[in-house]
Amino acid sequence: MVTPLRKGKPASAALANMFDAPALARLSGPDRTVVLDEGLPRAVGKIDVSSPPIPLTGLADASGNTILVSADVKLTAKARTEKGVIGVTRVGTFVLAPDTSGIWKITGWTLTTDRRGPGTSVAPTTTGAKESSGK
Repeated sequence: MVTPLRKGKPASAALANMFDAPALARLSGPDRTVVLDEGLPRAVGKIDVSSPPIPLTGLADASGNTILVSADVKLTAKARTEKGVIGVTRVGTFVLAPDTSGIWKITGWTLTTDRRGPGTSVAPTTTGAKESSGK
């Protein structure tokens, strides 16, 4: 949320560090506008970001190893731009799973994104993108 507002351009280089390969592939479709904040006016000054505590729910296999974690999020960002004040609120769930090297990455989501203010566009709602890790 912050990098696109701060720099006025996508944070695409870091996406592979956060999303697994199938999730990255879905980001080339309509989910991209729900999950990422691109094409927003550049922020001038402070960006306020808030979130209540994020509940995590884990799923363990028969051996007790955690194989999936869901994170219920409500993220809000507000910034002043040259065109006025804009806000972004993202509510929903991210599903995370460890990749083959054990690094936890986002593998699925169900989100609603609300953008408001001058220079923002309406994002569609994702209606239950499936976790893609195959676990």
